[in-house]
Amino acid sequence: MNPLANLEDIQLPQAVSMWPLAPAYWVSIFLFALLLIVIAWIVYKRLKTRECRRFVRKVTQHINSLDDNDPNFLLNVQKALKIAANKKWAPAQSESSNYSTAITQFGEQWKTVLAKSEFIKKEPSALDILFSVHTGIYNPSKVPKDKVKIKEYAVSWIRSDWTAKEKVE
Repeated sequence: MNPLANLEDIQLPQAVSMWPLAPAYWVSIFLFALLLIVIAWIVYKRLKTRECRRFVRKVTQHINSLDDNDPNFLLNVQKALKIAANKKWAPAQSESSNYSTAITQFGEQWKTVLAKSEFIKKEPSALDILFSVHTGIYNPSKVPKDKVKIKEYAVSWIRSDWTAKEKVE
């Protein structure tokens, strides 16, 4: 008699299922999802920062390229200031019922919008010059003669109040 004839095949145990997952897997999945959310938030912030930089660069280049002798000089500077103000404060103004967009502001309301800037707090004389751009469109006698100063103040005003990450050299 053959002693190996009575042997049976080795019985393997049942395979271990993946479900339910061990707590370490749940922690890993949570940390991975959190990492994806943080990466998405960082990418979003960088894109918004770049968008602001491009906007500021484009508007300031436009103002610097204006011809001082152009009859529409003040109008073009005023448009650039209003577009920049709308870009800066439109989200905050939309939450408040007291303000409409900066583009629609005129007179003392526009002066209030201009005065919000940190640049005006550092350089108070700039408020009168920038406001004279607004009034000079309608009353040429109130136009300051130094258009280089108007450009300088307009560019400085537009560059101000962006967060440190969004500042443009």
